Amino acid sequence: MHYTEKENINRVLDYFLEHYDEDYSLEVAAKIANLSPYYFIRVFKAETGKTPYEYLLDIKIKKAKELFESKGYKVTEVCFLCGFSNVSYFSTVFKKKVGTS
Repeated sequence: MHYTEKENINRVLDYFLEHYDEDYSLEVAAKIANLSPYYFIRVFKAETGKTPYEYLLDIKIKKAKELFESKGYKVTEVCFLCGFSNVSYFSTVFKKKVGTS
C-alpha cells in the first residue's frame, strides 16, 4: 500500500468518527479517499481488516454503548443518535456486536 493511500484511508477514518450519525455513502467515502469505490473497499479492507461499512457499524455501536452507559437514553433515542434509521436493525446489529440486547 502506498503512503498516500494510507493517508487517504486515515482521512476516511476521521470522517467516520465525526459523521457516524449520518447516512453511509460508499461514493462519499471513496471520494474522501480519492479512490474509485471498488478500489477504495479493497484498500480500506487491507488497511483495517474490515469493509468500510463494517468499520462504521463498529463506531456506531461503540457510540451507542457509550450513550447507554453514560446517560439515561432509551433504545429509540440511541438508535437515531447513532445514525440508524430503523430500531429493529439497530437492535439486531447491537446484539450481534455486543452479545446483549
